[in-house]
Amino acid sequence: MKNISNTICLFLILANIGNCQSYKPFNFDKGIWYSKYVTKGGWFGVFHGPVYVTDSVKYFCNGDTLISDILYKKLFCEGYSSSQNVSSTYFSDYLGAIRNDTVNRKVYFLGNGFDSNYEGSKIPIYDFDLGIGDTTGTSCLESHEIITVTSIDSVLYCNQYYRRFNTSSGDDIIEGIGSVFGLFPLNCPLANAWLICYQELDNNECIDCNIFTLSAHEYPNLFKIYPNPTSGKIRIVPDKNIQSVEIFDIQGKMVDEITFDFENIVIKDNGIFIFKIKTNDKVFTYKVVKN
Repeated sequence: MKNISNTICLFLILANIGNCQSYKPFNFDKGIWYSKYVTKGGWFGVFHGPVYVTDSVKYFCNGDTLISDILYKKLFCEGYSSSQNVSSTYFSDYLGAIRNDTVNRKVYFLGNGFDSNYEGSKIPIYDFDLGIGDTTGTSCLESHEIITVTSIDSVLYCNQYYRRFNTSSGDDIIEGIGSVFGLFPLNCPLANAWLICYQELDNNECIDCNIFTLSAHEYPNLFKIYPNPTSGKIRIVPDKNIQSVEIFDIQGKMVDEITFDFENIVIKDNGIFIFKIKTNDKVFTYKVVKN
């Protein structure tokens, strides 16, 4: 019976429709998250104003802290921020305290400068004890739509399968890894954001990202989607490694799938759309606005 169960479980995982593996909390001791954001004004305070800013950031934990008799990990970041015609500027900061609640499958974060009485610290930034149809506890800032889980499947990181909660907003969350938009869920941002790479120290099964060093700090410009916002026509370049582009509306409904001619994509209706660009070995998520 055990062999039969294992065979069924393996089939479900390979088919991306299963939920067989045990709960995997975040590895805050050894995990490193590399993320990229393109926003107006920037996320990390290096630039201000209406200009578009690219922030390439590395998140990692270093040390413990005890808050109200609860053990947290100290979360730090470092990275580079750049804007139009301006050289990249290095930044680093202590962000706050973060911890797994392994009993309830939740993750809590207390930002730097807040104490344990802050009400926001009692709300989990992630809840992995969810089923299809459940809400993730956050809502889209633009539309105020409540984000729900539309399906659950599995993805491979560091030679292990992790549960992925696909959501109505496109901000899918992965157990033990985080949001596809970065370590933190971003509540449906208008700007582009994505998790570039995840790695673990001293883990031979986890490939070194090798994309963030002081001598070569810029992330590769994987794809450019423009114009964004758009009046209708979209170009994606370069397109040589793209297999397909799936386009979803803000409710998570697929409205189109493109398998060729990625430089002549047309969006008919106004709104916010999620572009999932699939290459041979990765999936990249972008937000596109049609006015």
